[in-house]
Amino acid sequence: MRLSEHEAKELFKAAGIPVPRSALAFDAEGAAAAARGLGFPCVLKSQVLRGGRGKAGLIRMARSEAEAASEAASLFQSAHNVRSILVEEAVDVARELYLSITVDPATARALVLATGCRERTDRQ
Repeated sequence: MRLSEHEAKELFKAAGIPVPRSALAFDAEGAAAAARGLGFPCVLKSQVLRGGRGKAGLIRMARSEAEAASEAASLFQSAHNVRSILVEEAVDVARELYLSITVDPATARALVLATGCRERTDRQ
């Protein structure tokens, strides 16, 4: 089973795990409307099944409705086949954790990847 971020967060939410407020958008106008409803700043997260989305430029911040529309249009037009964007309220992150469970194709066994990034020191 492969889950997009928005699908995983729905499961978290159903299990009582807190997640940021968000909305899924399928075009630039929808992303701008979602951003307006959530408030600014917000984060636009391309829903593609691949790692390294931040480094690939597939996650962007928006500080206004016009910026949300422009950034979303750019993401939808990218070569990464973006079909939906999770528009999410920006949250002050003290610590970031990553967990992935996948199948190792060489051994056909479960591979668990977990990282605990250092705590942010640039918080204001």
